Amino acid sequence: MVELERKLLITRKGQFGKRYYNLSVSRKNGFPEWTDAMKKKMSIARKGIKLSEETKRKISIGRKGIKLSEEHKQKISIARKGKKLSEEHKKKMSISSAWKGKKLSKETRRKMSRAWTDDRRRKMSIAHKGINLSEETKKKMSMSQTGGTKSEETKRKISIARKLYEHQRKISISHLNRL
Repeated sequence: MVELERKLLITRKGQFGKRYYNLSVSRKNGFPEWTDAMKKKMSIARKGIKLSEETKRKISIGRKGIKLSEEHKQKISIARKGKKLSEEHKKKMSISSAWKGKKLSKETRRKMSRAWTDDRRRKMSIAHKGINLSEETKKKMSMSQTGGTKSEETKRKISIARKLYEHQRKISISHLNRL
């Protein structure tokens, strides 16, 4: 059967582009290896096609649980750098925000608070190191913190944290002086 198909393809060589498909696609482990030109053609052919809600749901279910490698995440990050979002797109993202306009129950707020472990706080702190804020941003942050009164418990916690910081600073300075 395979020999017969091969002969048929050879005799109809001039018709490859007209009626036969995927004849030039090499296969590796059973999967096609698309050339860049083929990918571009397929991309153009799919442009403007609207997917049904059911199809979108099926795609979403199919992608659940897929873990991206660090290399893949880095490539996505690089590809997204410098892309400007339109005002309309920003507005849509704002409207679709999960928490927008919703009141969280005390139970939910408590669970969210517990999720902030010391390790997570440390990682966030490291991630924000070296970020230079504009003067406008600093002013906005300052304004958001002014005018509010702190509870006695909050004041006590701040006092303890400052004392601990100063103590650790003195230890590190004394350690450096010994060197």
